[in-house]
Amino acid sequence: MMHTKMLTDRALHQSLFLLRSKEVKKKLRLWQRVHAKISFLRYRRPMLPTLETKRLILRPLKISDAEAIYAYARDPIVSKYTLWEPHQNLSDAKNFIEHYAFPKYAENTPEPFGLCLKSDPQTVIGTSGCFWVSKDNHIMELGYALNPKFWGQGFIVEASRCIIDFVFRNYQVMRLQCRCKSEHFASERIMQKLHMNFEGILQKAVFHRETYWDMKYYSLISRN
Repeated sequence: MMHTKMLTDRALHQSLFLLRSKEVKKKLRLWQRVHAKISFLRYRRPMLPTLETKRLILRPLKISDAEAIYAYARDPIVSKYTLWEPHQNLSDAKNFIEHYAFPKYAENTPEPFGLCLKSDPQTVIGTSGCFWVSKDNHIMELGYALNPKFWGQGFIVEASRCIIDFVFRNYQVMRLQCRCKSEHFASERIMQKLHMNFEGILQKAVFHRETYWDMKYYSLISRN
């Protein structure tokens, strides 16, 4: 009888443990759904303005832009010299918007602006923006990416000039820098067209994809 009672008690404890585990998992799933909803409500209204150039509209990204971003972000040609990896699926593009862009907007960081042709303002063809390297030292960095279908037409230079002007007018920035892997000549040419000053090469400054990369640095200094 004692042995039977011990088995019964053990079975009861196991049942209670399983029940509690299920309750914990259920509460965890509920918390995750609530957290996701809070994040959506918090970040769904971008704080960045919409800017315009001669040919482009520069606007905050929306979740509905994921397909357009994935269309070029999955291309290995685009990410050949970037510090981010090609998107493997549509979820990667959605995560970029929801977990990178939206929090940046909530912090009032001007990055990333979605670049759209005025003739098609709903389709994002690339991104450009400036993020903080050091708020204490008033340093920002310019970054950009573009769908290869639109390379060679000056869109990144046009958009970046607008963003640079916006940043120097609206943020306490003394130094605006831009950098690229030393082999990325197309990106370097953009910096030159933006009349940024070449500062030099930081040797073996980045370890990425099992390789040490030399980084070229360019900058603009505020005149205010």
